[in-house]
Amino acid sequence: MSFTDIFIRRPVFATVLSLIILLVGLRSYFTLPTRLFPKIDASVITISTHYAGADAALMEGFVTTPIENALGGIDGIDYITSSSTINQSTITVYFQLGYNIDAAASDVNSKVNSVRYLLPDGIDDPVISKTDPNAQPSMYLSFRGDSLSPEKITDYLNRSIQPQIQTLPGVGTAQVWGLEYAMRVWLNPQLMAARNITPADINRTLTNQTLQAPGGQLKTNLQEFSVKTFSEASTAEQFDNLVLRQSDGQLTKIRDVGKADLGSKVTDISVWINGKVGDVIAITPSSTANPLDISTEVKRAFSTLIAALPKTVQAQVMWDNSTFIDESIKEVKKTILEATLCVIFVVFLFLGSWRTLIIPTVTIPLSLIGVCTIMFILGYTLNTITFLSMVLAIGMVVDDAIVVTENIHRHIAEGKTPLEASLLGAKEIQFAIIAMTFTLAAVYAPIGFLTGLIGSLFKEFAFTLAGSVIISGFIALTLSPMMCSKVMLPHTATESAITKKIDEIFNKILLYYEELLHKVLKNRKKVLGVIPVVLTLSAIIYYFIPSELAPLEDGGYILTPILAPTSSNVEYTQKYSKELEKIYSTIPEAENYIIVNGQGSSGIAPNTGISFLVLKPWSERKRTVDEIIADLFPKFMAIPGIIAFPVNPPSLPGAGSGAPIQIEIQTLGSYDKLNEVAQKIMVEAQKNRKLFNIRIEPRLDQPQLNININREKAGALGVSTSDIGYAVNLGLGQPRAGYFSIEGRSYYVIPQLYPEFSNKPETLNYLYLSTASGALVPLGNIVTVDEAVVPQSYNHFQQLRSMEITASMVHGYTLNQALTYFKTIINNIAPDVQIDYAGQARLFFQTGGQMGATFIFAIIFIFLVLAAQFESFRDPFIVLFTIPLSVFGALLAMLLTGCTMNIYSEIGLVTLVGLISKHGILMVEFANQLQETGKSIEEAIVASATVRLRPILMTTAAMVLGTFPLALASGAGAVSRQQIGWVIIGGMTVGTIFTLFVVPTIYTYIATKKSSSI
Repeated sequence: MSFTDIFIRRPVFATVLSLIILLVGLRSYFTLPTRLFPKIDASVITISTHYAGADAALMEGFVTTPIENALGGIDGIDYITSSSTINQSTITVYFQLGYNIDAAASDVNSKVNSVRYLLPDGIDDPVISKTDPNAQPSMYLSFRGDSLSPEKITDYLNRSIQPQIQTLPGVGTAQVWGLEYAMRVWLNPQLMAARNITPADINRTLTNQTLQAPGGQLKTNLQEFSVKTFSEASTAEQFDNLVLRQSDGQLTKIRDVGKADLGSKVTDISVWINGKVGDVIAITPSSTANPLDISTEVKRAFSTLIAALPKTVQAQVMWDNSTFIDESIKEVKKTILEATLCVIFVVFLFLGSWRTLIIPTVTIPLSLIGVCTIMFILGYTLNTITFLSMVLAIGMVVDDAIVVTENIHRHIAEGKTPLEASLLGAKEIQFAIIAMTFTLAAVYAPIGFLTGLIGSLFKEFAFTLAGSVIISGFIALTLSPMMCSKVMLPHTATESAITKKIDEIFNKILLYYEELLHKVLKNRKKVLGVIPVVLTLSAIIYYFIPSELAPLEDGGYILTPILAPTSSNVEYTQKYSKELEKIYSTIPEAENYIIVNGQGSSGIAPNTGISFLVLKPWSERKRTVDEIIADLFPKFMAIPGIIAFPVNPPSLPGAGSGAPIQIEIQTLGSYDKLNEVAQKIMVEAQKNRKLFNIRIEPRLDQPQLNININREKAGALGVSTSDIGYAVNLGLGQPRAGYFSIEGRSYYVIPQLYPEFSNKPETLNYLYLSTASGALVPLGNIVTVDEAVVPQSYNHFQQLRSMEITASMVHGYTLNQALTYFKTIINNIAPDVQIDYAGQARLFFQTGGQMGATFIFAIIFIFLVLAAQFESFRDPFIVLFTIPLSVFGALLAMLLTGCTMNIYSEIGLVTLVGLISKHGILMVEFANQLQETGKSIEEAIVASATVRLRPILMTTAAMVLGTFPLALASGAGAVSRQQIGWVIIGGMTVGTIFTLFVVPTIYTYIATKKSSSI
C-alpha cells in the first residue's frame, strides 16, 4: 500500500487532517502582528557630548577623537561616523545587522568611560543611547493656539498630553517638537562694568542660588517632620532679586544690571503648521508594535485629550503612516483575491468541470491559512513581504493538486472508475509531487540564510513561501486524491458541452504539439544552437537593464530639505521658507504641511530646515508622488535665498532618510586639501543633468571669530583661562547656569547679554575680569579678535577626516548608474583618494553580490535535491537547462516594461528557478518511468512530453494569470509588486515555451536507458 492509498481509503482521516491545518492556521492568523515590513534588528549606538561654548575644532580634537579611538576595538562594528560642531560632538556607531544591541551598548559604555578623564573639565557627561534607524515617526499630531505662546503650548503638551500618549501600548517615543521654557537672564555689560560685576560673578550667583539643597528630617519624641529648604529661585522676580555682590553695605542684584525673563530654551527653531506657528508630537512605535493598533489607540486617546485642551488650541492628526500600511496590505489582500479568481478561472478552463474545479481550489485556502502556523512558530509577522509571498504561492500551491487531478482525470478518461483512477494516478505521480515540492522549497533555502538587509527582509518571504509549497504538496498527496475518488464522475457519465469542447480543443493542441515535437527532435542540433543565442541575448539585455537597491514607492508624502547660506540665522531661513507655503497652496493634492526652520537632517542649524508635505489619499488624487515632485521642483528652484529640493523618501527600511547617493571622501590630511578634491568632483557632477541636489558636507564657509588670548598678560595679571572662556561665552553665546523648576519640572537658566550687545565683537571690551589683586581688567585688554572661515563641522568616517558628497537622481536614473558615474569622475580627478559609502549606496554594494551568490546556490541546491530524488547526476542537468531560458524571458519582460534590477526583481528571478524546474521534473520523471516499460529514450520523452503537456500548460497559465494582478497593481506599495510580477510572467511564459522543446531535446542527449548513477 502506497502513502496515498492510506488517505484515499480513509476519507475521514484525510478530511480531519486538512481541517486541523485550517483551524490551527486560522488561530495563528489572528494572533500574528501586522506591520509594513519584517522587523529588522539594526543596532546603532549614538554618543552625544555637549560642551557649551566650544568651537567645532575643539570638539573634534578634545572630545570626538579620544572617544573614537577608544571605540575602535569593539566587535561587530560595520562603520563609525562622527560630527563635531559648535557645542556638540555626535558619534554614531553602526553595528552589523542582527548584532546584539544590549551587548553593543555595554561595550560602548565601558569604552567611553575608560577615556572620560581625557575630556575637558566642565564638559557634560557623554550621553550614550541605543537608537533604531528604522524607528521613524508613524504619526504627527499638531497643536496650534492663536492666543497662547508656543512655549505655553509646549509646556502644556509636555505636562499633560505627551505622558498620556507615551504610555499607550506599543508607543516607543512621543517627542514634542516645540519651544520649551527657560529662564533668560538678560544682562547689560555697561551696567555690569559700572558696578564692577564680572561674568564669573554672574555664573557663581546663578549656579549657587539655583541649587536644590536637601533639608533632611526632624525627629521629636512623638513626631517626625520632613524638612524642605526653599533655596532655589523659580520666578523671574526671584531671579531679579538674586544678589551678585555686596560692597560697602550696598547690594548689587540681577535687576541692577539686567532682567530675568521666562522665555524659550531655543531661539533658533520655529515650527509652522499649515501656515501658523505650532507644536508637533511625533509618535514612533516600539520595534515590536503593530502600527495599525498604535494608530487606533492614539486616535482613541486623542479624541479624549482634545476635549480637555484649552478652547483656543486647535489639534489634529497631521499625518498617519498606518494609512499607507493599511492601504498597502489592503491592496495585497485584494491582489490575493484577484489572483485566486484568475487561478480558478484557468483551472476551470482546462478541466471544464465545476466538480473537478473544487479539488485544486481547496488547496489555496488550506495552504495560505495553514502556513500562518509556521509563521507563528517562527515569530514572523503579517506584512507586505509575507503577503507578497502568499500572492505568489497562489499560483504555486495549486500546481501539485492540478498535476494529481489531471493525472487521475486521464485515467478516468481511459475507462477506470474514480477510485481505481485515484489509487493508480496518485501512486504514479507521488514521486513527481515530492520532487517538485522539495525542489521549489530548496530554492528558498539560500534566501532564508542570507544576512544583512536582504536576509532580514526576505527570510520571512522565503520560509513563508516554502512553507506554503510544502503544505500544498502534503494536501496534494492526502486530500486531493481522496477528493478525486469522491468528486469526479466516471467516464460513462455524461460530460457537459463545455467539457467536451475544451477536450476537443486541447486534443487538437496535443496533436499539433506532438507533430511539432517530432520535427524538432529530427533537428536537434539546430535546437541546441538556439541555447547559446538565447544566452547571448540575455547578457545583452541584462546590460541595458538599470540597477538600484529598491524602487521608490508612493508613500503619500514629500520631504523637502531646506538650505540657506551658511551664516544665515533662523529668521532668514523662515523668511524664505514661507515661499514654500505659497507653492503648496497651488498643489491640489496637498492636504497638510509642516515646516521646521532651524532643524535639518543633521541636527539643529539655523540655516537649515525641513518641510513635510502630506498628500491626499491615493484614491482622491490622479498624480503620483513623482509627478507632483516634477511639478514642485522648478517652482522650488525659483525661490531666491534658499535651496529646496523636494524628494520622495526611500521606502525600504534600513535605507535611511538621506540622499540616495552618499559618497565619503577620506583623508589623513587637512580639510582644505580634501575640499579641493570634493569641489572638483562636484563641479564635474553638476554637468550631469540627471543629478540634482549635489552637496558637499561639511561646508567650509562658516564665519568664525577667533579669540586669541595673550597668555603672558593673563598670567601676569592672574586671570585664569577658564574665567576668560566663560566671559567670552557669556558675551557672545548662551551658557547654561543651572536649573530652576516650575511645578515639578526643571528648566535651564541661561544668562546672556542683550541682543544689541551680543551681536558685535566690540562687546568684549565691556566685560571685565578679576585679577589676582582684586582689580578689574577689561576682557578686551587680554584678548584680540580676528575673523576666519572654517568648516561648519568636522566630520569623520571610519575615524578618518571626511567630506561627504550627496546627490539625488531624476526619475528614471538609477542608483547604479549614478554611482558608476561618480566612480568614473572620481577616478579621473583623484585616482588616489580613499572613498567609502553610506546610506543607500552602502546597502546597494553590500546586497549586490549576495543575490548573485544566492541565485547560484539555489541552482546548486536544486541540482543536489534532484540528484538525490532521481538517483542520477545526469537527469538534474536536463531540468536545469530550463533555467537560463526562463531567465531570458524574465529579462525581456523587465526591459519592455521598464523594470530595474533590484532586490524585488532578483527575488523574482530566484523564485523563477524553482517554478520553471517543475516542468522539467514532470517530463523527466515520467519519461524515466516509460523507459522502464521498454520504450526507447526518444519514444519515452515524446510520450512523456505529450502526456504532461496539459498539466504543464495548466500550471503555467495558473501561475502567469495569477501573477498578473501583481504586475498590474496600483495604489500604495504597488511598484515593488509590479517588479516581481513582470519577472514571473515573462520568465514563465517564455521559459515554458522553450521547455516544451528544449527539455525533450536535451533528454535525448543526456538521459541514459536506466536512471542510474553515473
